[in-house]
Amino acid sequence: MVARFNGDRALSPLAKKEYVYIVFCMMEKTTNQSKISRRDRDADHSRAERGSTDRISADALKPGKKNGDPSETGRQVAKSTEMRRRIHEGATAVLAEVGYHRTSIIRVVERCSITSGALQHHFPTKLELMGSTADFLLRKSVRWFSEIKFKWEDKPDALQAGILRSWQEQHKTDDYSALLEILIAARTDAPLKERIAPAWETWANAMDQELAKLYPNPEERAKINQRITMGRALMVGLLVQDELFGDEALIEEILSAWHRLVTQDMP
Repeated sequence: MVARFNGDRALSPLAKKEYVYIVFCMMEKTTNQSKISRRDRDADHSRAERGSTDRISADALKPGKKNGDPSETGRQVAKSTEMRRRIHEGATAVLAEVGYHRTSIIRVVERCSITSGALQHHFPTKLELMGSTADFLLRKSVRWFSEIKFKWEDKPDALQAGILRSWQEQHKTDDYSALLEILIAARTDAPLKERIAPAWETWANAMDQELAKLYPNPEERAKINQRITMGRALMVGLLVQDELFGDEALIEEILSAWHRLVTQDMP
């Protein structure tokens, strides 16, 4: 047993030496353990830093993983655009087939063969999906008019050709049937009407601009625009009748008669 200092009891010289030696050994051991612990902590920290650096370096070497990589951004944008187009086309097909009120997120998901999460990442609600689909279809309509107008220029029968082609290439398609479903639903659905109103205004302005390229004279353009609007209304009615009676020959005869009627006072 090691003797301790006691204020009332003096230790022998031998006991003092023994005590000092033991205390010295204990202090040395404690110091060494402290150094070892500190060295281990430093080593662990160094390994952690090297590991982090290695991971960062490895990630930096992966293609498309650098911050601000324009190629990666471009790929993501293209992927997102393609998915939205796919969803729009699926929604168009469902709308044309079952109508607005029976169109649902689930039906569109099944038509597109995608997950609900993939669709709702882009369009969280049916309202957003229907509004965006209307935008998509109206933009397609403007592109169609822009493409065929070059074939009308300087031709006296341009309006007749436009009426017949519009019936066959626009009104008789799933695109127009789907758009018509959305427009009819918007008549009594205030949120839907509000959602599609800007797209409709944009479409009308774009069509006016395209028409101005064909008919620069404002007065002549106003007359043509009036006839086109009436013709569009006529074709909507004929589209409903065609669905009910299916008499295509009669409908084309009516369209020809309409063309003769509206061009009587045209130069």
